[in-house]
Amino acid sequence: MFYGWIILATLSVCYFLIIGSTFYGFGVVLAPMTADLGWSRAEAGTGFSLLVLTSGLAGPLIAVLIRRFGARKTMSAGALCLAAGAWITATTTSLISFYLGAGVLMGLGMAMQTVLPGTHLLNHWFMKRRSLAIGVFFTAGGIGAFVAAPTFNAIIEATGSWRLIWLIIGGAALLAGVFSALFIRERPELLGQHADGAPTSQNLIDEADKDGNPPEQPRVYQTASDWDLRPALATRAFWLVLFGVTLSVLGLHVVNSQTVLHLTDIGVSAALAATALGVQGLVSTVGRLCAGVLGDRIEPRLLLAAGLACEMIALAVLATATSTWQVYVFAVFFGTGWGLAYVAAPTLIANYFGRRNYAALFATMGLAVTAVGALGPVAAGAVSDLTGSYAGAFYTYSAVAALAVVAMLLVRPPRPRQD
Repeated sequence: MFYGWIILATLSVCYFLIIGSTFYGFGVVLAPMTADLGWSRAEAGTGFSLLVLTSGLAGPLIAVLIRRFGARKTMSAGALCLAAGAWITATTTSLISFYLGAGVLMGLGMAMQTVLPGTHLLNHWFMKRRSLAIGVFFTAGGIGAFVAAPTFNAIIEATGSWRLIWLIIGGAALLAGVFSALFIRERPELLGQHADGAPTSQNLIDEADKDGNPPEQPRVYQTASDWDLRPALATRAFWLVLFGVTLSVLGLHVVNSQTVLHLTDIGVSAALAATALGVQGLVSTVGRLCAGVLGDRIEPRLLLAAGLACEMIALAVLATATSTWQVYVFAVFFGTGWGLAYVAAPTLIANYFGRRNYAALFATMGLAVTAVGALGPVAAGAVSDLTGSYAGAFYTYSAVAALAVVAMLLVRPPRPRQD
């Protein structure tokens, strides 16, 4: 049996537990926590921004840890870090401890357990089915969002305790740590296997068929070179992709941190608002699966452009949504868009720049994405505090996202200088 499928299953379970509880649960627990402790929207939003900022800025450190200690040990250590942060947040009475626990420790732990180690492993275990594997992996997070958001809201309504949610988040992190310690293996070669389960040292994508015909050419561009970091940073393609990915992530951070607050402000029930957040997570699973299946057949840059277009429409709808059907239109469009963009982005980086330095390159891109994305919740919260509405922030995002769609249509594969 090809062990890559066990790797994919393990990573998917871990991603379900961590992203569903920590990332999507954050937006649900933030509203009652803010009301109970008397914080402003900007103060509370800063906690989510710190989570995002820490998880992104930690990318280069995590890339070093993966290179030196391996993804399995990195993920296991991340479980302890996230659980410690959740415990501090569950007992917090001040902004300082909230920022330290939820922002710094949980952000670091989440990064050590999720996207970077997960896509790093999948890029080593899969080539021909790379997009499909990444799509399945990211789909687990969408399912986690659908489960966690309404479940956490129900727990808070039943118990009246938002602190219990943070303890549940810490427990989910520890469980994910156990799974990663037991089942993660770094590379197929360590088990005498090869990427995609190919029977020879050469991947199936490069093999001739049994009749001796020439190997089937991939339907999407995949570089034959493993780019070094500096040459990759010098390409036009890198910066255009960076712009598109940044806008997509910015929209996600704003939506996850501010949707419940915005909808309850304009008269939508907390239950419907939390359900909408969960629905967009569930719908994103469809987008992720579609991107996973299509990403090995259609250029991922086109999928990223389509995802950004959907996010653009969704935020424009959210700005004026008051009825139930409008709330669900927002959830469907944003979930679809984020699902497409989420899978297309790492697939695009691996396809354009190769596997060997993927972790370092993705982490470097994460620095810029995080720096901009982390400003989203704070800026949106500040706009709400100043104007009494999130509409201005949502419309501004939609306008800039339109430029990112154009940028994705202009991207072309980079060529090594020697070519």
